[in-house]
Amino acid sequence: MITNITEEKTNLSIAVYCKDYDQEHDYFTDTTIESGRDAGHPFNRDDGNFFVRRLYDDLISIGASVDRYEKYIKNDISPTHVIFIDIPKEKSIIKNKVISKSIKIALLSECEVIKPWNYKKSYHDLFDYLFTWTGSVLKTMTNAVYMPCFFSYTDNNLKNYKQYHNIKKEKLCVMIASNKYHTHPLELYSARKSVVEWFNTNRSDDFDLYGYDWDKRYIRSPKPLRILNRSKIFTKSKKDTYKCYKGVAITKIEVMAQYKFSICFENARSLSGYITEKIFDSMISGSIPIYYGSPDIAEHVPGQCFINFQDFDNISELYSYISRISDKEYTEYISAIEEFLTAPHIELYSADFFSKNIIKTITN
Repeated sequence: MITNITEEKTNLSIAVYCKDYDQEHDYFTDTTIESGRDAGHPFNRDDGNFFVRRLYDDLISIGASVDRYEKYIKNDISPTHVIFIDIPKEKSIIKNKVISKSIKIALLSECEVIKPWNYKKSYHDLFDYLFTWTGSVLKTMTNAVYMPCFFSYTDNNLKNYKQYHNIKKEKLCVMIASNKYHTHPLELYSARKSVVEWFNTNRSDDFDLYGYDWDKRYIRSPKPLRILNRSKIFTKSKKDTYKCYKGVAITKIEVMAQYKFSICFENARSLSGYITEKIFDSMISGSIPIYYGSPDIAEHVPGQCFINFQDFDNISELYSYISRISDKEYTEYISAIEEFLTAPHIELYSADFFSKNIIKTITN
């Protein structure tokens, strides 16, 4: 337990709710970098949990008391503020009587394809403040504050970017992503799979694939039946597994640093401002991103820093370009990336900006 929940002696008592974290791992102080789901929580891979720990440390430094939402509820103690990392689907969690007088803050990170309730006004009206990257929410909700998608925060790995850039890139192209399925018209899971299947069939020697569940078959059906996908019965035999599949990456950036190019597809396309860690991890590793996702990506990351997948008619055309790129052109991409990573505006994608922005709202 991080903080003893008693009647607070300070003015600020903060409860934090995040459904995606389990009860066994402390998302305030856990610094372990785990490679597997069973070994630890996958959200802290490559220390992706850094931004939560930074917020916790900064809140403690100003005299606030911080702990899990569940502990405040269990002890029937009302915090002054509740921070929700993405909105819970169950409104009863937001409306719990213990937090009825608490100031409620929602951090909207995941997009509407994955969590559609994150973008419903009936949910927004339950909060005092909304932090979001979504232009439509920023325009329509007077209580909305701009915040980049927080999985893009780079602090811990950014300081080592030169180390990764200096690694000799012996291999051509990599993709690190889980094998997922969705029926939403804007999903990009199927686009990732198309890339995998093209390379696996045509150029498997120039492409490596890492991530969860590429060695499994899937039932494409309504949710109740999809629970069967967890069974080992659906694991593919070795001969049926993609030739290019290398398993789960132990650390994402260190693996990417071995490749000249990285496939960086967001979970969804055509959502302005939806820019996650994928392109940042690639740039930090010194692997040129091949990006597909946010239509306004060039307003946030200079176009000279990445290859736009949509500039090519097909994957074969893309392959021809990356396999024949000159040393001069490749170096120009890397130089642009290094300039972007060291420019003042990179602060916008830092845990420091994230924490200060939230604390400013809380203390005001």
